[in-house]
Amino acid sequence: VLRNTYLTSGSGFANLISGKTGSLEYRAPDQEIYLASASAVSGKLPLSVVVQIQTQEAYALLRQMHFLIWSILYLSLLVAIAMSYFMARKMVHPIQALQQWSRKVAAGDFDYRRDPESLDEIGRLFLRFKGQTVSFQCALFLAFQSPIL
Repeated sequence: VLRNTYLTSGSGFANLISGKTGSLEYRAPDQEIYLASASAVSGKLPLSVVVQIQTQEAYALLRQMHFLIWSILYLSLLVAIAMSYFMARKMVHPIQALQQWSRKVAAGDFDYRRDPESLDEIGRLFLRFKGQTVSFQCALFLAFQSPIL
């Protein structure tokens, strides 16, 4: 029954088939490490079913799962960083455009026009700034057109 196994040598074997469920890790004479697991079979005879496997084979799936989990983790981190970068650029670009426009207006270039890229909060701020610039330009025009007293 215990053909092709080194499990019969050592005290672990007696504990493993003592009628209880359990597992054991042992080193065979060929220096391979094996895992053995036993479970008692109910019935009139005291029988146990023993299954053994090399640890290298048993843990192969675990190593693959570790690799997969770490790969997914790193990939998720890279995707999160990329999304954060593009979202930040999308949010900062309209603010930088508004800042550029306000600098040109402050320098006296009232003919510079910029349309909003969207109608979100920044887009509405663009429209307000545009309206204020036009109002200021009209007021400035009227101030220079009126006769000096």
